[in-house]
Amino acid sequence: MVNLEQLHLEDIMRKRLETLRSFLMQCNRKDSEAQREKFEEENRKVKKFLEAAAEQRQQLQHKRQSMVAEMEMLDVQFLSETCIISGEEADKEEIEHLPQAFQELCPGP
Repeated sequence: MVNLEQLHLEDIMRKRLETLRSFLMQCNRKDSEAQREKFEEENRKVKKFLEAAAEQRQQLQHKRQSMVAEMEMLDVQFLSETCIISGEEADKEEIEHLPQAFQELCPGP
């Protein structure tokens, strides 16, 4: 009778252990799924941030190029007006700082 009761208790314990393992596996899956979802959400946020930063960088580069072109035009306009108004030749040092296309506007010494 003791052996029979012991077998019965061992069977109950085995079933409870199986249930516990199953429960632990489910918890692990849920934790893994929650971690994966959190990781994916962080990835989406980082991707949006990087896309916005890349777009801003492109806009700034375009703005910089426009400003450089505008400054070159103002320099050329100023020098050509100076050459015309003063009737003098431009300083060689000033001419060397200008792009080749604009150097022809004011004759050098």
